[in-house]
Amino acid sequence: MMSAFHSLNILPLFLIMLIISVNTQGLRLPECRTVAFNFFKRLKYDIIFLQETHWTVELENTISQEWNGNIIFNHGTAHSCGVAILFTTRLNCQFTPPQTDNQGRIIALDITIDDQTLHLVNIYAPRTNTERQYFYRNLNNYLSSQDNNILGGDSNSIADPKYDKSGGNPKARQSANNDLTFLNARFSLLDIWRSQNKNRRCILGLGQTPLIILSSAHALTNSS
Repeated sequence: MMSAFHSLNILPLFLIMLIISVNTQGLRLPECRTVAFNFFKRLKYDIIFLQETHWTVELENTISQEWNGNIIFNHGTAHSCGVAILFTTRLNCQFTPPQTDNQGRIIALDITIDDQTLHLVNIYAPRTNTERQYFYRNLNNYLSSQDNNILGGDSNSIADPKYDKSGGNPKARQSANNDLTFLNARFSLLDIWRSQNKNRRCILGLGQTPLIILSSAHALTNSS
């Protein structure tokens, strides 16, 4: 259920939050949601980025009651895609209406805590290189040029084959990374996990590269 994930403390603008990103590979079953939600609550995560939820509209009320906190949904189908952002009730924040795509792959919104604004973006990138290129080239429309960005999710890409890949062709299906690198530079995004673990290998499994994120369960925030 909860396959690849990574968590971290982020302290921009004197805020302290614990954020986690998880590619769930489907959370339609109540028993799976119970395990996941109990895990998030037990470890006191403030914000949870989920990918591949496989949730649909008719489940929203049930899921919201189970979580007992704010949830921002963007659905795919019962068998693919779907992203969501969950907020703990401990987090006293205001948020703007979300900006979403129509495939269940992107949620973007501003949250304000103690008069400080953060721009959250949760993504589930396509698996094929051609689709990822188009996806990354349009992702700039969901990032903020004014507020601090926290970009999380599953990038379905390999940032550094030396540390993030085991076996196979290290260059296979990865030319879309150039577009991702350009995006990072344009918005001054920093991969927090990799910056703190420069020489550590992080192999999550074939096709599982959550970003908190971007590239193997890492997180990207503005470097300033």
